[in-house]
Amino acid sequence: MDWEKIKTGNTENVTGILFTIAAALLIISMVANKPLTLMVVGFIVAYAICIWQYSKQLGNKLKLINSSQTLRLFPGEKAEVRLIIKNESPIPYFNGQLIFYTNEKVVNQEFLYNTRSEENKYLIPFILRGNRQKIFCIPFEAKQRGIANLHGLQLAFPHMLQFGKVYLKYNKRVKTDIIIYPEIEPVYGIKEISSYRFGEQQATFSPFENLLNPRGIRDYLCSDPFHRIHWKASAKKQQLQVKEFEPVRNISWSIVINTARISPVGNLYINERMEQFISQAAFISLNLIEQGFPVEIYFTSAISNQLPRHLPMGEGRKHLKKVMEFLARFNEQARLLPVKSVFHLLDHQESSLIILIGEDSADMNYFQAKWRKQDKHMFYVHQGENGAYLTRVKKEGP
Repeated sequence: MDWEKIKTGNTENVTGILFTIAAALLIISMVANKPLTLMVVGFIVAYAICIWQYSKQLGNKLKLINSSQTLRLFPGEKAEVRLIIKNESPIPYFNGQLIFYTNEKVVNQEFLYNTRSEENKYLIPFILRGNRQKIFCIPFEAKQRGIANLHGLQLAFPHMLQFGKVYLKYNKRVKTDIIIYPEIEPVYGIKEISSYRFGEQQATFSPFENLLNPRGIRDYLCSDPFHRIHWKASAKKQQLQVKEFEPVRNISWSIVINTARISPVGNLYINERMEQFISQAAFISLNLIEQGFPVEIYFTSAISNQLPRHLPMGEGRKHLKKVMEFLARFNEQARLLPVKSVFHLLDHQESSLIILIGEDSADMNYFQAKWRKQDKHMFYVHQGENGAYLTRVKKEGP
């Protein structure tokens, strides 16, 4: 059953009292020989049965039509959540209220009832007649980065045959998610740095090749793939020949968001500028992906397997959507990790360009010196008075 009756007035008490009164009147009518009292007894019994049957049928044929929907917004944007409650019984629901909760990531001022413990409670009045449906179009405004959904959904309405209110609780999940992307905060210098190619257009040795830039042909080796064979050249030389292409470097960017702050005694705390760091990461990712670069993102917070939160490498508009959702879903309640735990992972990967956003670390000089020998380049986002700007990390530190 979709709806659970968590309160239906005092149905059991009232029906019990009415049956008790009816039994007492029946005995009195028999002892006093007053047959007219039986009419009163019959009315009371009929009324008690109506109350019992009405309470039993409440919510049995109510359906919430809630197609799965995901709304994606930036802070300040608005979107509408659509809910349909269908009544397939002749029982009407008058002076009702639709009750639900959301977190403070979104708000609707028109139906907001109160705010407690970072949760907003909403009450929407409605009337639902028998064999009809009610469409709720609820506009929300995105307030801050994160994920919001509707939960704790209930219907409240007065009992038609007795005093008190009836509450029906929806047992299933409301399949509506609102994803609020982070704000985009500019980081100066990203376009200048990303336009400098670090000599990657061609390389003497590289496992990557530019298939649009052929370099020539050579004799076939048993390790060469079949599709590389150049048939015309093979026929001309009477020996199998394969195509060769210009080797290129793998240009990929790893963005590390250090949301932790280190206390003087070495403890980790969430950085109060965390939201700013995430907004800067959104700007950098947007610019790099629009230029065609692959991008991956690390957070210095642990997931269930104690590894840092990580969005794997990708490129293109679809990956940008994943990036924005990954940033939106970050939960600051996760266990924090030191930034060196991410550096250790990057030390064993092929990322050639690394950007650190957030508090720097004493380990940065060690890894920078090591990566310089591996032809890796590290950059740091400085938080200046006139905004953030990106610079290349020198050997002595940012």
